[in-house]
Amino acid sequence: MKKHLILTLLFITLLVSSCGKKQIARKYYMIALATPAAVDTLSIDMNFDYRVDIRDFRVARAFDQTRIAMRTETHELKYFYYHHWAVKPAYAIGDMVYDIFEQKQIFRYISRGLSYNPDYIITGEVRNLERVQNKSEDQVHVHLIFRLEQAGNVGRVLVRLDADVTRIMQKDQSMNRFAAIVSDIIFESSIDFMDKVSEHFRQQ
Repeated sequence: MKKHLILTLLFITLLVSSCGKKQIARKYYMIALATPAAVDTLSIDMNFDYRVDIRDFRVARAFDQTRIAMRTETHELKYFYYHHWAVKPAYAIGDMVYDIFEQKQIFRYISRGLSYNPDYIITGEVRNLERVQNKSEDQVHVHLIFRLEQAGNVGRVLVRLDADVTRIMQKDQSMNRFAAIVSDIIFESSIDFMDKVSEHFRQQ
């Protein structure tokens, strides 16, 4: 009887203590345009009569996951436990590139993924997507490669852009700010790539 009473009291104590603890939930962050209206300000107004697929970007294995990476040393990475990408970068970056090209309508037909008999393919690589720990201010490091390829000729790259960008986070060092800076870098790099693609077709 005494043993039963002790176990009951222990169970009640554990229940009360667990209810009093604040639940720590994981937070998820988006790689996305802050506002679709940002694309409307772009000056590109050409429309090329081609069918284009925008494929997923290939991501370096260290960053090909939802956990957000923190570089603490030149060859050392740590991963946040409570901070994740809402969507894996391979898909999220492809979605953003698609949104930009689709809103500007510089091609007759744009597909996200596979379509029947496209003329060209837009894809790329993500070599780095990380928060870099600094003694005073953390940094954001994104290294992207964009490619326009001819669909019927695998491996033939017509336009290539290598964007390796590092930015200081300054005063606001929150994870939400980190995700916003990542999104800005991808957006700006996508615009630079779209400029190069447009110039390529203008010269045809």
